[in-house]
Amino acid sequence: MRRLPFNSCYMSNESFTALALAVSYLRTVDISWCKVVGGHLALLLDALQPSVVSELRLCSCELTTDDMLHLAAVCRRGCLSSLRALDLSYNSLVGDNGWCSLFAAGGLGSLEDVDVSLRPSTSAPCSAWLPALLRALPQMPALARLAMQRWTAECQEREQLRYCLKKRSVLLERDPDLQDTSSACKGNSQESLEESQPEEIGADRTGIYCQRATHFVALLLFF
Repeated sequence: MRRLPFNSCYMSNESFTALALAVSYLRTVDISWCKVVGGHLALLLDALQPSVVSELRLCSCELTTDDMLHLAAVCRRGCLSSLRALDLSYNSLVGDNGWCSLFAAGGLGSLEDVDVSLRPSTSAPCSAWLPALLRALPQMPALARLAMQRWTAECQEREQLRYCLKKRSVLLERDPDLQDTSSACKGNSQESLEESQPEEIGADRTGIYCQRATHFVALLLFF
């Protein structure tokens, strides 16, 4: 058996422990929406066989910062070197330290799809861990899609992320309001340039008027 989805199942601690015994043979592990996973992810990850699992979906599992730190340690050991899809969305209990550790761990060279989005009803700043993600992008050459909806960042940080991903044709999924804000940032920059232009034009016109006045006075003296 290579695929056995357990998403949206009301698992108990006993059933989750039993799943960990069989997960080492699975290529696709989907236990999304199973709240019992939070705080116990290490039990599942320690059973994974290196270079076997290619899809790991942990959406809305109430993962904690400690869970993410353990996931980072597993990545660092190379146990997820064949992972192509990683879904960590809707896990708002993970702190900045957890996200930083994950992206700094490495070992995700085969990753093609990653989702770290928050729930539609929530939002949080990503400025604390975004630099770690930007540094990790060169180590993920296969990345084709990055979803980080409901995460907010400064205008310059968003532009830097957009530029890095655009160079590699990576699909970036984020909220429309962030895209509008990004456009507004560009608009503000353009407005700043336009605001500076009238002063320069005014200065040029002043110089022209002075020249004309000088010529006019010279003509009066001549006559």
